[in-house]
Amino acid sequence: MHFNKKEDGFTLLEVLLSLSILSIVLLTFSGLFLQSTFFSSKNEDHLAAVHLAPEVLIEVKQTLNPSNFLNLSSSYTVTEFNSTFNANLHEQLDYYISIDVHYEEDQQITDNLLHIYIKIYTLENNQEKILIETFGYKGM
Repeated sequence: MHFNKKEDGFTLLEVLLSLSILSIVLLTFSGLFLQSTFFSSKNEDHLAAVHLAPEVLIEVKQTLNPSNFLNLSSSYTVTEFNSTFNANLHEQLDYYISIDVHYEEDQQITDNLLHIYIKIYTLENNQEKILIETFGYKGM
């Protein structure tokens, strides 16, 4: 009786080794995909805030009455704009808008200008996380 030593197929050791190498590679790439999804979500939040900031600035410039600041030399903070701009944004994240308006009568370069400072932020663990800050001016 003559046995043929040439057999087709893989041994159990070869199959187990290839499966372990394949699982290591897939786990590595799945971690990269999870990180990519996380950063994409964070970037979407930031991008929504970037588009919101100019809208808020324009709205504040249009609705702000400069004559209210003629007798002031300090700052004025507006926080009532939160509910106005939340409709168009990312549904899973609450955006908060802080608007500060400053008028300083003694400045030489920016005479008769209202300084408008807008900060858009979220709350994470009861702490502000600033997404974007912008500023503008309105003539008196």
